[in-house]
Amino acid sequence: MAKNEYGEAKSEALLNVLDQKEKITDAHVAPCFLTKFYDIEAMEGVPVEFVCVIYGNPEPTVTWLLNGKEVEISSEILTRRQEDSVMMAFRSVQVCHSGEIICKLKNDSGEAMCKARLKVKEDISKRGNRPLFLEQPSDKEVSEGEEVTFECTISGLPDPDVTWYFNGRELYESRRRTMKRKGGQKYILTLREVVPENAGVYTCKAVNRAGDASCAVELSVKELPTEQTYRG
Repeated sequence: MAKNEYGEAKSEALLNVLDQKEKITDAHVAPCFLTKFYDIEAMEGVPVEFVCVIYGNPEPTVTWLLNGKEVEISSEILTRRQEDSVMMAFRSVQVCHSGEIICKLKNDSGEAMCKARLKVKEDISKRGNRPLFLEQPSDKEVSEGEEVTFECTISGLPDPDVTWYFNGRELYESRRRTMKRKGGQKYILTLREVVPENAGVYTCKAVNRAGDASCAVELSVKELPTEQTYRG
């Protein structure tokens, strides 16, 4: 058994001594595991490997399953076969990888299977704090042509990414619209020379790896009499 601060794993080996005469006369041998892998518990973010040594004639096909689904090679998970040794490895194991690991062998003479459990513990130190609105903007009513500002104070670790929306559509800066961050936690949306079309619901959404939060306010714009319409 091997154990350190990130987790523990154990492995056992089964020595199969095949009679040399059998090897010569038996052209077909059902798959078997000469060494097996066993349960592993690890901290998220560390590499994890499941390795076993197999035998069979003809050479068996190898299929890896994670929670009942065949494993697809990706940037996160890879499989390898080198002579009689086969391996499935996680480059940086995540909580979502927890579950049952299965290695299935198959050839013309039969099948064999090895199972183990993978338990991934969340690294709380990396979780951080989800965004929290310490101060929220309030609904406003302004006259056409005026300037309006919405301010909110948001905490979060790591610092959240903040996006403003108007009636559900993401906002971008323009000549009459700015979005700024001030003093670390204060986020400000400013609208200049407002027109009736600017009336509606404005939403501020903050997101980091720990979660998200949002708040919404309504802007009402009073139109000027036709003869006094502001023309900028």
